[in-house]
Amino acid sequence: MHFFRDSSWGDSVLGVSIVWDLTDVHDDVFKVLDDAISRMEADCRLDEPIEEPFTTSTTPLWVRSIEGNLLGVGEPQTPKDKGEGGGDEGGVADTSESWRGPAAIQRFTDMQTAGGIFVVFRTKGDMLRALTTPLHKFRGTHDIDVQNLNCQPASLLWDGFGVTHAQRVREIVKGMSALMVLILVWTVFFWGPYSYFILLWMEAPGAAKALNQEARGMVYSTVLGLIIAIGNLVLYAACAVIAQRCRFKTTDSRGRAHVIFYTFTVFVNVTLDLVLLTYIAHHMTKNIGFDENAFVRNPSMQHALFEQLVSYIYPGTILLPFLLEPIAMCLAPYYLFSWLIRSRPDVTFSRAEKCLECPNFDLNRYGDIIINAVLCSLIFFLTSVNIWWMFAQLVTSSVVIYVWDHCRFLRESQRTEFATNSMDVCAQYLTVFPCAVLAGALAFKYQGGQ
Repeated sequence: MHFFRDSSWGDSVLGVSIVWDLTDVHDDVFKVLDDAISRMEADCRLDEPIEEPFTTSTTPLWVRSIEGNLLGVGEPQTPKDKGEGGGDEGGVADTSESWRGPAAIQRFTDMQTAGGIFVVFRTKGDMLRALTTPLHKFRGTHDIDVQNLNCQPASLLWDGFGVTHAQRVREIVKGMSALMVLILVWTVFFWGPYSYFILLWMEAPGAAKALNQEARGMVYSTVLGLIIAIGNLVLYAACAVIAQRCRFKTTDSRGRAHVIFYTFTVFVNVTLDLVLLTYIAHHMTKNIGFDENAFVRNPSMQHALFEQLVSYIYPGTILLPFLLEPIAMCLAPYYLFSWLIRSRPDVTFSRAEKCLECPNFDLNRYGDIIINAVLCSLIFFLTSVNIWWMFAQLVTSSVVIYVWDHCRFLRESQRTEFATNSMDVCAQYLTVFPCAVLAGALAFKYQGGQ
């Protein structure tokens, strides 16, 4: 703080925040904080008013000693156990764990910085002037590179500053590889048995015609839709875990990566599903006795593909997942955590609030809408008088998504900071997929496709 106050920036500096490297001590830091909060809650009496709730006297001595050692303020202290002079401000009863007691003080004292520091200015004009005002070297040897990180304090992810770009790229590659393995497992163990059952059914004479009649029913489409909905939810959760493991610096970057991962994996998964659907439709026409060489221009093949594609898209892909989303993301977690809190007397107030708090509002809907647009655009490759019906269902799906997101934003989400429009820009680039499908359908029809 004194360095910046004594520099050419002067009194325009309001405060500073050091960026620590939390790569190795991230879990330890949050364990210490969680334990400190639990101790303060245990000492708090709800039936007694607290006159000065924000004074340092409410902070346990062992926590203040760690802060003092880290900041170099006051005399270094060693927290005492209760019963050894610690009193109500006594330290840790059990110092055997590596993240408690004097070992924690030494561990946090040895913690390194990430090589950066945030400087808070009084006004935006002071910040803009500081970007063009050079600073003298730190301690006379270290150059200071001043940058404007376009973000808000609430959107910072502190554990991401200790990760290098190369490490983050490795995590992205590992995550994408894991997603490909997950998609392969999903295709083999879910879509594989489904396709095998359908193909075996077609071995009986006349079974393909019966299947066509059943495929028009809602039961067939709903069962197929449940498989698709469960698969999309699994991919959604896996992409969220991988985006978190990559340790981005801001929530905007992490959210953008989540949407890209989710859109890419669903696109690959849908591509594999469509290959199986095409194979099933081809087997249907072969069983009925049509010429398999006239794959593109055969009206019966076109009709079989249309039947399979419509059964895949509606309601399983563009409607059912969004109808199940309120149950999977809101109702089920609320009741499960409520039952857990009521059945566990050792759950503290802060942990109970953490379990029942609303999640952040994410922007993954960009990926869902783009995938829906891509699937419905595939209809243009086929010839049918019911194409209008498919796009009517797309409009219905969009209305359902809008109503649910409106309710989720107002009632089922906590305050979420979006510092930039990077996700919107990324979504504009992702629209290349439906545009490419439309261009391919136009070229297909122009070249004589039926």
